[in-house]
Amino acid sequence: MKITLRKVFFKLNDLIFSHYSLSSVARVKTYCLRKGGAQYKVLNAQQKTVSAPVKYINEPQREPVRCILPEQYIAIIPNARVIGRSNAILTEDLCFLYDLLCDETKYRVSDCAIFRKYPFGETKYILSYKKTNDKIEAGIYLDCNYSNNYYHFLYESAIKFYLLNQYDIDESVPVLVGESVRLIPQLSEIVSILAKNRKVIYIKRKETCSVKTLYYPSFVNFIPPNFKNSNEIKTEDVIFDFKALNYLRDTILKKVDLEKAKFRPKKIFISRKNALRRSYNENEIIDLVVKLGYTVVSPEMMTFIEQVEMFNNADDIIAATGAALSNLLFCHDNCSVLCLISERYELSIFSNLAFISNVDLEYLASIKTYSNDNIQHGFIVDINTLKDYLQAKEQVSENI
Repeated sequence: MKITLRKVFFKLNDLIFSHYSLSSVARVKTYCLRKGGAQYKVLNAQQKTVSAPVKYINEPQREPVRCILPEQYIAIIPNARVIGRSNAILTEDLCFLYDLLCDETKYRVSDCAIFRKYPFGETKYILSYKKTNDKIEAGIYLDCNYSNNYYHFLYESAIKFYLLNQYDIDESVPVLVGESVRLIPQLSEIVSILAKNRKVIYIKRKETCSVKTLYYPSFVNFIPPNFKNSNEIKTEDVIFDFKALNYLRDTILKKVDLEKAKFRPKKIFISRKNALRRSYNENEIIDLVVKLGYTVVSPEMMTFIEQVEMFNNADDIIAATGAALSNLLFCHDNCSVLCLISERYELSIFSNLAFISNVDLEYLASIKTYSNDNIQHGFIVDINTLKDYLQAKEQVSENI
């Protein structure tokens, strides 16, 4: 990993100015059932669903994998403290509530509020956060770890409005989200569409806000934290609620001028030139795809609705794996998408979006990656394999 002075300064600032506390840990349901004054409202019981496997080029599509969608709820927790850009909730009796407790031999739990696990006796964690005097009477907490990321914000935070629509909370109660939502225009645009008339309160990374009555909607989808070994990823590690995805898709598409969208290009190549991770031989690929009629686009330079319009109108999309592919949810039926990826793994974060939207999504793995143990590292795509694939595809289209 490249170490810069900025990263060192950022880390030192975190260490010096953070408050630390040793806390026992519990899942939200466990805590609510034993704590007087806390309430746990089940909205949707556990249900059977499927997860869609990744499909690589020149390979058959495999059958969806059966799995179980976790119980969905809204918890009402008295005198809680939330931590910006974290999944952690700290209660008045210093219990640390965290629903992403999972197999630590497989997953690497990464949350800005977790400093480390306490290794002796009862399972406890050392939390790291910045205390503030911010206090509100009531709030709905929608923030999460990685909420500054377009994908995680859409499918872990914004999608919780699906649950809010099932539970009557007075419109005067504000929603609490990360400061990044205010700073990133596309995220702010998403909240303005879904929150409607609710006030929005922003919480800075690692800073706390005390809430007298906290409404906490559960995760709608199960998207695990980082994997320790990409070779151990399974299709069923990621589970989406397809009803919630349809809610999000339908709600957003109602805001789109589909007639205006028709003037956007039909064949698009998603550039990652402005991305900090997963660099690859993009210029070489651009030279190829432009000759085949693709338009190079940079979604991060567009508004959220402009991105939705573009993806909804496109017939053919090529993109390296990245947050822009979150927009697969808004594609039209039978849109064809090729995802360029660093190495073969079964992470179904995009294949599930393609499944619900009836999108033909295929993956092309690289011939070289710069790290065998980190899927975020750079890679090289075989240009000849890509050329053969696209030419064969063009030939099929001409024969139809």
